[in-house]
Amino acid sequence: MFSTKVKVFISVCLGIFMSGSILAATESGTKIKNQAGATYLDSSGTSRETLSNMVETIIQPVAGVDLEQSQTRPSIPGGVFHFSTP
Repeated sequence: MFSTKVKVFISVCLGIFMSGSILAATESGTKIKNQAGATYLDSSGTSRETLSNMVETIIQPVAGVDLEQSQTRPSIPGGVFHFSTP
């Protein structure tokens, strides 16, 4: 079995790897194109090449909210309340 040091090392490496991929998110509006290709031999031994259709996607923005400071307001269930803006 693995020693505790090896387990800790693996955990740290995985944590660093996973956090890097979160920070490397593709920006919205980015166009990504992809096309697959293949080379094969047909039944007569002739080399053939083929390409798939081009696939294109555009990264869409993800809505989010930045919390500037913690805010709480008391309210009854179903009640209406408003947060004032500075």
